[in-house]
Formats: sequence, structure tokens, C-alpha cells
Amino acid sequence: MGFLPIRALLNGPAAILDRIRDAPASGWLALAMAASYAGQRVLSGVEFHAGFTFDQPVQFAFGLHAPLLFSEGFFWQPLTHMFLHASWLHLLCNAVALLCLGAAVEPALGARRFVALFLGAGVLGGLAWAVGDGLWHLRADATLGLCVGASGGVYGLAGACAALNADRVLRVWFFFVPLRLRGKWLAVVIVLLTAADAALGLTNFAHAAHLGGFAAGWMFGSRWRRRVFGEDCADAV
Repeated sequence: MGFLPIRALLNGPAAILDRIRDAPASGWLALAMAASYAGQRVLSGVEFHAGFTFDQPVQFAFGLHAPLLFSEGFFWQPLTHMFLHASWLHLLCNAVALLCLGAAVEPALGARRFVALFLGAGVLGGLAWAVGDGLWHLRADATLGLCVGASGGVYGLAGACAALNADRVLRVWFFFVPLRLRGKWLAVVIVLLTAADAALGLTNFAHAAHLGGFAAGWMFGSRWRRRVFGEDCADAV
């Protein structure tokens, strides 16, 4: 997710830290993700049987795995999978995106709505991935996968930011390219690029979780714009 506030980047690290201090819930969520991953790494060094470490059952118990979710009743997985990550790089990308988008969205929504948005979009994105993975397995007899990571929630924040500023020009870095786009056109770009990546198989990202989270964020952002802020809500970026 390459979405960064240009003004903060141009003003340097101090400006970025100032924006993060205005979004405390973002920082706590990122810290929880980092702590969870640190726990994963500790467990990866503890064997409970020859060749098997404790992080493996933890990932299947708290990551997102369609058979365990739908057949075994592991109902907590759509939430808990957001706090597990496959690598430090995976964690870093999601944490940076969370902090930068949080600096743009959290001050406008408030901490409670922001946390509800992030978790809700992550859960709905995870469910979209689990359903899609199960259907693909039935069609192609493919191996059922395991999904971990907060990207569904991160895409939800991007969707909400785009919806809150649908008719306003947003100044963002998008994959290291500076852009000025209205929120609604930024949403179109994100959806088209994600869908193209999924269709072409360029990466093994959880595209259904990304699209599901983004759609949830757009709907939440649109609703909060109308009901909480009205059409004259302040530009969040």
C-alpha cells in the first residue's frame, strides 16, 4: 500500500511524527501488530516435537484458514489474523501504511470510529478472502491457504479516506510516484490495480481481502461523511 501524505514527507521526519501523535490509536494498533509478530518469532524457536515449533499451530489457530473457520467454528480468526504476519517486511509495510493513513483519517473520525473502521474492514476483508479461497478450492481442487496480515484493514482505511474526500484533491505518494487525485478517482485506481494484479497473478497477495476491506472502508467512509460530518467535512489529508 503506497499511500503517504506528501506534505508530511516533504517537511521531514518531525512532521510525520507530529501527524502520528495526532493519531494515537494508529500507534497502539501498530504496536499490537509488532508485539504479536515478536511473539510469533519467539514461538518459532520453541519445538514441541521434532521439526515442529509452536508458531505453526498458532498460525493455524489464529490466522485465517477456511476449514477451521467454517467447519470447526474458529470464529475469532477473521479478527486475530490481522495481528499475525508472515515476515518483518510484511509487518513493516502494513505498519507504515497504517500509521500514514491513520495520520490522515483518525483525526477526522476520532479514535473509536477509527479503530472500528480498521477492525471492521479487516474482518470483512478476511471473510471475503476465506469465501473466495474456499470457492477456488472447490473449482480447481487447489490447496486451501492460510491468510495473515492487516492489509484488509489498511485497505479499509484507504477506502474510507477516499470516500471522506471523494470530491477533494488528495496529494499522495502512490508506489513512490507523487499524485494529485480526487478521492473517487484514487479509489478507481486502487481497485483497478488490485483487480489487475489478481487477474494476472503477478503477486500472491490476498487480493480478495484487499478488495473486500477497501469496499468496506468506502462504505463506512461514505456513511460517516453523510451522517457525522455532512458534505462539508474538512479535507483529511
